[in-house]
Parts: sequence; C-alpha cells; structure tokens
Amino acid sequence: MSNDVRRVRNASGDPAGAVPREGPAVAPPPVAPDAAAHAIALFEQWSVGHFDEVRRDFDPILTETLGAAAITDAWKQVVDVVGAYERMGEPSVYRQADHTIVDLPLEFESGPMKGRVAYNDQGRVAGLFILVSMSTDSA
Repeated sequence: MSNDVRRVRNASGDPAGAVPREGPAVAPPPVAPDAAAHAIALFEQWSVGHFDEVRRDFDPILTETLGAAAITDAWKQVVDVVGAYERMGEPSVYRQADHTIVDLPLEFESGPMKGRVAYNDQGRVAGLFILVSMSTDSA
C-alpha cells in the first residue's frame, strides 16, 4: 500500500463532494460610514479628558462593561507608562468579521501606541483599545 495521499477532485477541479455555489457573488458588508472621522474624534476627546463624550456612541454591551471610571483609569494608565500624548497619525479602516475596525497610530512621549475602535453594523462602538504598536515609524 502506498503512503502517498491522493485527493479526489471532480471535473471542475474542486474537491469531490464540494457543492458549487450558485448565484451572484456576495459583496462583503461596507465599512461603517465616517468611521475614521469618528475614531479620530473619539481619541481626541479621550486625550483631553472628555470621558463621557468617549462613551457617547458605545453599544449597550460596551456601555455596561466599560464605565466612565474605567475609561478614565485606562487613559491614566497609558499616560503613566508611555508619557504624555503628542499626536495621531493617519487612520486605517478595514472590515473584520461583523465589525469595521479603525486603527490609529498614536504617538506618546516614550513612543508609539495604536488606538483601535471597532464599530458594529449600526455604527456603534463595540470595542475600544490602546495597543502596543509594532511599528517603529513615528506617526
């Protein structure tokens, strides 16, 4: 008996048993409109201490799990670690699963970080993050 594996394919070259998809191609959902501008405004509000404004467009789950005190503490913790916020770079916007994601390069005294906002299909903020940036470029 041979140890080589043979893949069975049908006449079209697809694996045997694969069901051909019929109908028009389904376009991926579009990114949330104005997501980049909204994310920029959100991080600008966060950087100047307008924590209630940051939470204004949260979805119900994020509103419940990330209160005003947590938003305040998160910003303070970042500033304590990497120093004062200095500037923001150009956002990148992309679709991931059921969310529009906006990544923002953030420059602090001690180096770069990355801000990320995830929007649900209703345009509400479903996730808010400040991440360690893997980039060595300054914003």
